[in-house]
Amino acid sequence: MRLPHLALPLILLSSTAAHAATPATEAVAGWDPDTTLAIGARATAWVGPYAAPGAGGHIKLRPWSWVGVELFSDNFAWRQAEAWRHDHVIGFGLYAPSLVAGSGWFVAPTLGACVDFRFAHPDQVGAPGTSDILFGVHGGAMAEIFLLEGFAFELNAEMFGYLGHQTGLQSWSARVSNQLGTSAVGQLTAGVNYWF
Repeated sequence: MRLPHLALPLILLSSTAAHAATPATEAVAGWDPDTTLAIGARATAWVGPYAAPGAGGHIKLRPWSWVGVELFSDNFAWRQAEAWRHDHVIGFGLYAPSLVAGSGWFVAPTLGACVDFRFAHPDQVGAPGTSDILFGVHGGAMAEIFLLEGFAFELNAEMFGYLGHQTGLQSWSARVSNQLGTSAVGQLTAGVNYWF
């Protein structure tokens, strides 16, 4: 005779649990096409005439579902011979998130431009250092998988081509060449984004 009295609480409890589980399931699905702004932190490394680790951040804008803009800043530092070299890169990239996409992920081609502020500081006290500005273009691929609660993991693989003066060490001082030259750099970047 007590079963009818227990049925109503059990029905209410199961209904409440099912309702509470629904937002979590939707959150795991990830990408919301109405979400247009994200900020992210990234670890990166480039390989070319030299190799260097780096770190940076970016802002991502997606005004429409088929195109996005990533504004980024990356900072690199490494030892070369008897000097410290560091580069500070700012730029932008365009990407197409709806070209190859699924539920909660996409893979997109990228294309953009950037500026590299390059410095070299010899170890010897009083030795002159160098600085230069290089202009670059870049392209490659971006993959992003959306996690829960607005977070996403991003991985980029790109090639950068730079135009500028080449820097190096000569005797005890740093030097900058008189001629403009080009250089190619491969860059791999992994980051975490938060979409608002």
